[in-house]
Amino acid sequence: MKEHERNVRILSSIISYCEQIDTTVRHFGKEYKIFLNNPIYHNAVSLCVILN
Repeated sequence: MKEHERNVRILSSIISYCEQIDTTVRHFGKEYKIFLNNPIYHNAVSLCVILN
């Protein structure tokens, strides 16, 4: 795989994870307290970051 193709794949993955996080935030809200106290919210966002 060429370096350019690899970079495009990585950036596409990052964009996808960001979109998933945005969807999750819109679902649960932007309150940090909700994020900290809701394990589903916390895991959904954290796993997107970890998988990247």
